[in-house]
Amino acid sequence: MRIGFVGFPDFSESCWNLYVHLQQRSEFEFVWFVNHPSSVPVEAKRADTRVVSRRSVAGVALSRSVDVIVHSHGLPRNFLPKRSCQIVNVWHGMPLKKIAALDDPTYQTRREELCIATSPLFASIIGKCFNVKSDLVAVTGLPRNDPILSTKVPNLPTGSSQILWMPTYRSTSTGVTRVDSNSFGSLELCETARLLDRNLDRDQSVVLRLHPMDEAAAVLKKETFSRLRVSTAADPESVNDLYRWSTALVTDYSSAMFDYLLLDRPVIRFVPDLRCYTRGFIEEVVSGIGLPGVEVEHPQLLLELLNAGSLPKVQTEVLRNIHTFFDGESSNRVSDLLLN
Repeated sequence: MRIGFVGFPDFSESCWNLYVHLQQRSEFEFVWFVNHPSSVPVEAKRADTRVVSRRSVAGVALSRSVDVIVHSHGLPRNFLPKRSCQIVNVWHGMPLKKIAALDDPTYQTRREELCIATSPLFASIIGKCFNVKSDLVAVTGLPRNDPILSTKVPNLPTGSSQILWMPTYRSTSTGVTRVDSNSFGSLELCETARLLDRNLDRDQSVVLRLHPMDEAAAVLKKETFSRLRVSTAADPESVNDLYRWSTALVTDYSSAMFDYLLLDRPVIRFVPDLRCYTRGFIEEVVSGIGLPGVEVEHPQLLLELLNAGSLPKVQTEVLRNIHTFFDGESSNRVSDLLLN
């Protein structure tokens, strides 16, 4: 069986973790369809794995030869999978923001897909997002989350408190062009980063992990901070590493809040542009789950909350609505779907 992977960024998240899991099986061949074929991790330099540009003639030709295509952000428009090919959508996070058909009424899936979700509630939502029948959405958990629960990843830093700040983009620099807010752009993000860098208590530090599509990355990377570090997808640490090394998460409208709940640590939703954010939210999530964590809208209030030290954890009933599994075996469940 030949299995293709289309992820973003290349070699990352659920596609990557599923690929590593499937390497244990000898009956598979793998093809990675990537944006940057010259940058291949050591783990993918194998005899059973081919890496090809998704925009190349060879890439399009290979897209017609695979038996399964696994994607996390949709398939390239130039791909023409064969009729018998099974398409598996391991979407990169359980959505709070409207996506796909809920964001664009004209959205249509090119072909029937098998989708995955983290809970029955999210299975229903994913089905609506991608126009998929309920029996084609499996509750497996996300392979991208497996390393969060792995003992192989270093745990919390000793003697300090490290805050992980993961805002979603307001406007994009790559991929689909969007502007979802005009009131908290690169300038405001920089100002808030400076405020935290200068005024956080001494025993605290911040890692600001930017969305891979965020145009603010070019601006933030030029800034100099003392207790705040800017991280991007180009840096060696993964998002899962940052989750495990942190004591609390600051985010906004990102699905990172749902992933982070697996660690049973505090979540702060910093939403300075809540009243101006144009993307729209999925009502079943907002009303059916209740958003986790503490909500703040002003940068100064965020600073005060972080310096106060004691942050409440998320209620158990909220957690159970979001995640069915807490065993780090999502890749195994998804691989079972591929084989069956």
